[in-house]
Amino acid sequence: MKGHSEDIPKIERLMNLVCFLYKISRPATINEIRSRVRGYTSAPSEEALRQRLHRDKAELEKMGIYIRYVPDEGYTVDDRSKLLPEIHYTPDEKLVLMTMIRSLEKGKGFLFEEDLRTAAMKISLGAGIYQVNENELPELGFFSLVEPEEEEKITFLLSAVEHRKRIKFLYQPPASETVSKREVAPLGLFFRGGSWYLVGLIRTGEERVYRLERMKELEYIFPAGHGGEYEIPEGFDISIYANRKPWTMEETRPFKVRVFFSSKVWVMGLREFQGAKIIEKRNNGTLLEIEVSSTKGFIRNLLKYGADATVVEPDWIKKQVVERIEKLKGLLGGSEKSDQ
Repeated sequence: MKGHSEDIPKIERLMNLVCFLYKISRPATINEIRSRVRGYTSAPSEEALRQRLHRDKAELEKMGIYIRYVPDEGYTVDDRSKLLPEIHYTPDEKLVLMTMIRSLEKGKGFLFEEDLRTAAMKISLGAGIYQVNENELPELGFFSLVEPEEEEKITFLLSAVEHRKRIKFLYQPPASETVSKREVAPLGLFFRGGSWYLVGLIRTGEERVYRLERMKELEYIFPAGHGGEYEIPEGFDISIYANRKPWTMEETRPFKVRVFFSSKVWVMGLREFQGAKIIEKRNNGTLLEIEVSSTKGFIRNLLKYGADATVVEPDWIKKQVVERIEKLKGLLGGSEKSDQ
């Protein structure tokens, strides 16, 4: 299939490349990429195509997806990015998997909804459930798990970053029912934990992180004009944000949470919650103070410690932990009350 890179959004071109390399499961030559991956067919020469691939490799690396060149063979997905070993499914198993994926619509309130969506995306790439035959381009393999509204936001924001256009939008912070207006200079996008995030510069010069699904009514502040309204700060690196821990992902100001870990797991807790401070050591465990800016990400990671981790303060976090546990127990058919 022929096409022109300027006819499709950059994010689609990048994901076309990733899906193609996953699909063939071996290094792809530059000629194969030119002839089979939509977004690369219009390069005027092999050198121009190599330069485009070099730039796109850098973009993907910032998102946590690594493409490497194998001398005398071609381009492939690096082992650091491989999600699953090769998987073979029967037609019936593919049908069940497809049905599950289509049922995973965001906003249903399921406790581990984001984790399940991410797992489904990984499995679908390995299973090849979107490809009818070996000659069909996998250009829709990734976007089948991105809702149309989210895809529009991604395309809009990538354009804003490229042209340095300030934007405004409505935003509902985590654990809040209030929607407020935001004005930022977009710096970059990254994907983590099943969600897309925007890093933006606010008027005070501080950098903030916004989850795309919480952003509504995105617009340019100055629709007319050709951009160039701001500069990307020197030294800014989107990969730093992409590698942050889930409990530091949101755009709220950091706050302190104190958690008591039992003697069996306190060392693991200290290692996982990097930067945590030891407040008090006891015979039966250790009290840690953790800096948090994403309540949802923090609670999700804390729950895996079960009864070996107890939130001491603040009380509003304790309440949310209890509510999350009770919700999970309800889904599992349990009836016991939590003493967290």
